[in-house]
Amino acid sequence: MTDKPLLLVVNGPPASGKTTLGEKVAEALAIPIISKDAIKEELYDSIGAVARKVTRHLGETSMRLMYLTARKTLESGNAIVIEANFNHGISEADIGRLIPLCEPLQLHCAAPPEELVDRYEDRDDDGDRHPVHEGADGADELKDELDDGLYEPLDLDVPTLEVDTSDGYRPGIEQIVEWIRGRVPSV
Repeated sequence: MTDKPLLLVVNGPPASGKTTLGEKVAEALAIPIISKDAIKEELYDSIGAVARKVTRHLGETSMRLMYLTARKTLESGNAIVIEANFNHGISEADIGRLIPLCEPLQLHCAAPPEELVDRYEDRDDDGDRHPVHEGADGADELKDELDDGLYEPLDLDVPTLEVDTSDGYRPGIEQIVEWIRGRVPSV
């Protein structure tokens, strides 16, 4: 173990409970969390209504800003949680550049595909989603992405904990925090 700060990567498919889990764990550890969607929503609010094509660009820009913020935070010796629906086989390169700066861990949220699709459709129907997500890729595209393994755990040589989010969190928040502290006692 080193004195390097924690980088906790909270990953999983859309509607898998990543944001809520990330926020609960960050609060329990008293460290900041940065979420791709939070950045994207803030950018949208500052720009105003934009075409769907531009919102995709906002998503890519949000990822870049999240990685930059994580790098700067880690370089200053501070721990951070980053949360997004990272893409298996794609996101590893960006996160890999952060690994020399930190003690990395990955939490991967998972639930049965049919449940994820139901949640995805429900949250689009409930009207509580931020407007930047309106018209987001549909449930059929999510099914295809799940079938293609796009949201599998990232292929990183780091300790990874699979979190079943089909009915709450298994393991629970306390057990997750204990797992993290067992690997990075400085948090």
